[in-house]
Amino acid sequence: MPQFLYDNISNQIEKTIQNMSTGDKLPSERTLSAQYGVSRNVLREALRSLSEKGLLEIKPGKGIYVANLENEKVVNRLETMLLKNQNSYRTNFIDIVEARTRLELAVFDIASEKATVEDFQSIYEALDKMEQCRDDVDLFSRFDLEFHLRVAESTHNSLFPVFINALCQMTGKQMFMFIRLNPDKMGMVLHEHTEIVDAIKSKDKTRIANAGIRHFNVTEMIGHTPIGK
Repeated sequence: MPQFLYDNISNQIEKTIQNMSTGDKLPSERTLSAQYGVSRNVLREALRSLSEKGLLEIKPGKGIYVANLENEKVVNRLETMLLKNQNSYRTNFIDIVEARTRLELAVFDIASEKATVEDFQSIYEALDKMEQCRDDVDLFSRFDLEFHLRVAESTHNSLFPVFINALCQMTGKQMFMFIRLNPDKMGMVLHEHTEIVDAIKSKDKTRIANAGIRHFNVTEMIGHTPIGK
């Protein structure tokens, strides 16, 4: 399925919900498919993308609802703050990765205490999606974000997915470039993700910390990708 197709629909729907209120219900999938002239599969990918961004809440059997749009505002505010920072882009990127690393390590730790069987099923589904699209960097990166959001959701703390999403959005461009320039690293990333899940399931705090630190090693990334202002 061409990514630009559901990205285009996703963008159109996003513009529409900006004028709606939190909790408003969207039309049915059938109605939306007809409205945008696309198949149900394309529409579902677009809706899933918006759900991962925290803009929609999809309730199976009940419908599609506008989520708290403050989630998106968090990303915009943090990005604005960093743009005003007088430090170089390189310094900002390292600072963001450090903040994300420390937050995600805490998330992994809490997930080891609170994740349910259903949570792990959702996490493994994201891993499977990454495995299935190792020939598509765009999709691989998208499902990488989904993986981290699913782990954050497994803490059952509504704030963690919001902040993880914000930090992932800000580091995503650089990490995406790293994978695009080094596609052979996809296997390594998948292995690191699997290590993280295994560590969380083990409830071994030291193992969790080590897996997280290995995954967020920014030194190699900076050495392999051009960073400018």
